[in-house]
Amino acid sequence: ATTEAGPPRVPDDTSSHFSYGSDLQVELWFQGGPLDMEWVNKYMVMVLSVLHRMNRFHTLLALGRWWQSLSEGAFNETVLPLLMAAAPLVGADITPFSTAMEVVIRDKSA
Repeated sequence: ATTEAGPPRVPDDTSSHFSYGSDLQVELWFQGGPLDMEWVNKYMVMVLSVLHRMNRFHTLLALGRWWQSLSEGAFNETVLPLLMAAAPLVGADITPFSTAMEVVIRDKSA
């Protein structure tokens, strides 16, 4: 909208109430508080699933490996199947993923 006194008024960022969901994790991150890693993992798995559907297998492997490293393998059970499916499609070695999956299965059955 233009005013008689000057150029169009640009709304500031606080005027938008749109959100992709809870901003709690973002707030906790910037406050230095603990993150809900289960929530972050669910988000990462959704992103990896979308990359798989888009046939972005190199990106999926890179992001999946990064998440594996950051989470110290805590969520291998949900991430490894996606990585194991994508690895042969880009010519990557599946052995590290299958070995890690064997450890997950062994630990789960123990």
